[in-house]
Amino acid sequence: MQSIQHFMLDNLGTRHTLTSIAERLHMSPRNLSRIFVKECGISLMAYLNDARIDSARQHLETTDLAIAEIARRCGFDGTDALRRSFFRRLRINPAEYRSRFRSSISASNK
Repeated sequence: MQSIQHFMLDNLGTRHTLTSIAERLHMSPRNLSRIFVKECGISLMAYLNDARIDSARQHLETTDLAIAEIARRCGFDGTDALRRSFFRRLRINPAEYRSRFRSSISASNK
């Protein structure tokens, strides 16, 4: 499962589905789901969503990119999808997160 985790992390902007990833591995979606949960302790799509949120957090902390661009780069369907996922996990919206956690040093790095 490490190879598929690396693939997803390296391609967060790609529209992944359980079916598309299963096809890549020549597995059924159901079998992939079972194996992924057994080996990783989390569903594949939950893992992917968490990875996207973590990537968005990094962009918010270290760049001046617009939230729409961050959403695109991280594989969200748009700013609303990013905001919903972000709030569900962190109980804060992306703009507020940026204002709280971006340092003045990292803000100069793009």
